[in-house]
Amino acid sequence: RCRFARFEFQLCIIGVHVFVYQCFTRSHTEQLLALQVGPPAHDEAYQLIMCLAWWAAVVSQAEMDLRYQMLMLHTNIFAWVGLGIYFRTPNSTNGFFLKLTVSYYCIVGVLIELNRRAEQRRCEMLFLQHRLEQQVDQERRLAMDEREATLEKVSPAEQAAR
Repeated sequence: RCRFARFEFQLCIIGVHVFVYQCFTRSHTEQLLALQVGPPAHDEAYQLIMCLAWWAAVVSQAEMDLRYQMLMLHTNIFAWVGLGIYFRTPNSTNGFFLKLTVSYYCIVGVLIELNRRAEQRRCEMLFLQHRLEQQVDQERRLAMDEREATLEKVSPAEQAAR
């Protein structure tokens, strides 16, 4: 695990970048670039669905340390809420923004928990496989020792019979 710590940290930094990038809705980008703000697109739910898709990819493929996953999640939530407050997201007044944020946080928390459980199962399976291989090696050594002992007994008997 120590050999991949640097890789996991780099992956975490890339993940934080991707998730913060995904926090920008169309209206956030228009306001940030000082463009003419169009009619509200109400694309907050779409952006969070995209973040969930990225989370599914990270959880299923990365096998990152739990601390890095939690750092990515909380940075993502902090950026999401911060951008929503700073740019005065239209849906933030009616509670929809809050409901989306809490739902997103809970769903990603469940994904991370499922990933943690899968990692524990994987570690248990590797431990059991290693233990089984040790047991097979030990039984093989015992069988070889028994065979050699039998050959040592049989050889003098064969020579005496000649």
